[in-house]
Amino acid sequence: MNEIQKVDLIFGENKEEQIHEYLESFYGELKRTKDNPEMGYYYEFDKYNDNHFLEIKGRRIYHNQYPTLMFGYNKYLKGKKLLEDDPDLNIIYLWNCKDGIYYWKHDSSRFTIQTSGRHDRGKPELSKCLHVETKYIHRLE
Repeated sequence: MNEIQKVDLIFGENKEEQIHEYLESFYGELKRTKDNPEMGYYYEFDKYNDNHFLEIKGRRIYHNQYPTLMFGYNKYLKGKKLLEDDPDLNIIYLWNCKDGIYYWKHDSSRFTIQTSGRHDRGKPELSKCLHVETKYIHRLE
């Protein structure tokens, strides 16, 4: 892991923790998946309880700076599997942006799947990502 990746990892973890209590006001008491040995540090979602699984992306942009916001397709597939096992779960993807916290509920609108990523950390980091148009993404209030 290079220095830029370390900085980005710390940034993301800090963004998650900054909003933990705020998220609990919407979703109830939340546990961290990285603290659950059965899930671990690299689990597809960041927080959960009996009713919700939340994936949180910290972003250094405004929510509508680009036509879409994205997250890893692997997370979508995990959300789909969780819903197959328990259809009553709420699977929520959140972006903590410069202008607020925004969310999209699993399969609540159209989306596209494409290979996307970044090139600013010394090498291309590309993967299959799910893109949601910003018009389908809502501010958490």
